[in-house]
Amino acid sequence: RRAIEGRVIWWRMMLALCIGCIGAAGAVVGLLLLRAGGAGFLIVSEVSDGGLPASLRARAPSRFLNTQSTDEIFDSDSSDSYYVFLQKFPLKGTFKMLFHTEVVVCPSKAFERDTVFLNTLESILSNLRKEDRASFAAVPKGQWTKQDLPTCVQMGYGGSSCPTSCCGAPHRDKQRGYPLNSQMAVIGNAMGEEKELYLYGRSETISGSDAYKAVCHGHMNAVEIGMLPKCVSDWTGSDYSALTLNCNTFTSTILKCVYGLSDAKPHLGVSDMVNVKCPVEKTLDGKEVEACLVPGSTEEVLPVRNGVSSSE
Repeated sequence: RRAIEGRVIWWRMMLALCIGCIGAAGAVVGLLLLRAGGAGFLIVSEVSDGGLPASLRARAPSRFLNTQSTDEIFDSDSSDSYYVFLQKFPLKGTFKMLFHTEVVVCPSKAFERDTVFLNTLESILSNLRKEDRASFAAVPKGQWTKQDLPTCVQMGYGGSSCPTSCCGAPHRDKQRGYPLNSQMAVIGNAMGEEKELYLYGRSETISGSDAYKAVCHGHMNAVEIGMLPKCVSDWTGSDYSALTLNCNTFTSTILKCVYGLSDAKPHLGVSDMVNVKCPVEKTLDGKEVEACLVPGSTEEVLPVRNGVSSSE
């Protein structure tokens, strides 16, 4: 009898311990959700000061803080069409429960040597047009991992201490010359080997460089000089919020407000809880549109043309 009572007490102790462990694990997961919110809550892998020496950072104009060549920000190609992708990464240390996303825009000429891949992309777009509820579709990993030409533009956002406009969204050589098969994110705690790629649409007019100009007000100090209103946010590193202004909010802004595409995303859960509202702007012909306008190279504000969605 004593042996039986001893076993009962032992099992009760083990049950209590298990319940305690489950409660602790739940608390840890809850803490991760609050801290991460679906974007990088560790160190942003891109240096937000553009690599300037510490002695020059304080007095450097803000337009120099996020790019190695300010002239290139205004360069855009007009002789190509552009595929709009979303790439999704789980975050390290979150049991693949939280996610980071970025937009990657590639000129169609980047895939000219791979007609099989081009045909796959066009087939995906054709199917998206037929399926009213579909906003995006996965791109076969066996095909996108072969696309190694550094001709795409990578756009992502992460938190840091920098206070200047769009310093949280790096736009240096490695982002302006990004191969589609790269597993690198703009933040340091994304699981690159787990990258997933989705196709949203194709643009005939808006390149990746144009999209960056639109979401970042044209150039780094546009907010200060009042050239354009902010595109949802100023996207400074210090404005980052795990729940209300994270990497997935940035992705939504580009998809919805710049390209006129859906901002629905593939199974992000609590990482993506913000419904982005695009600013209302007037085009050159006086029409009001809910979009982030693309500035021209001569400071002229050009209308965003949304004839690029997956339903075109």
